[in-house]
Amino acid sequence: MTIYSMLFANDQLLNAQDYEDLEYMKRKLIDKYELWGLKLNIKITKYVAIGDTLRNLELEDGKGKISHVSEYVYLGVRITKDGNHEAEINDRINKGRAAISKLNSILWDRNVTSKTKTHV
Repeated sequence: MTIYSMLFANDQLLNAQDYEDLEYMKRKLIDKYELWGLKLNIKITKYVAIGDTLRNLELEDGKGKISHVSEYVYLGVRITKDGNHEAEINDRINKGRAAISKLNSILWDRNVTSKTKTHV
C-alpha cells in the first residue's frame, strides 16, 4: 500500500479512503518516524474524516489517541468534515474585501499620484 501524503515544513496531511486505511497509514507513519528518530506530537495532531463518524484514532500500547475534529486548517485552507468549500470561499472573499477596504483610502485619495497607486 502507498501512503499518500502532502508535506510542507512540519505539516503533514495524509489522504485515506476509509477509516481502516487511515489506521494502517497511522501505524506505518509512526513506525517510519521511529526509524528516523522522530516522535508524533499527539497534542497537536488531529484528523478530519470527510463524511465519516466522529471517532478517535487509538495509538498502540495505550500511548494516547489522535482526536477527530470537524474542521482543520492546513496551509491556510479550511478542510471540513462535510467536504463543503463554501465557508472557505466566503472567508477568502471576506479577506479580499477587507484588504480592498484598507486600500480604499489610498486608491481614492486625489492627493496620491497615479504612479503611487499603480505601485500599491
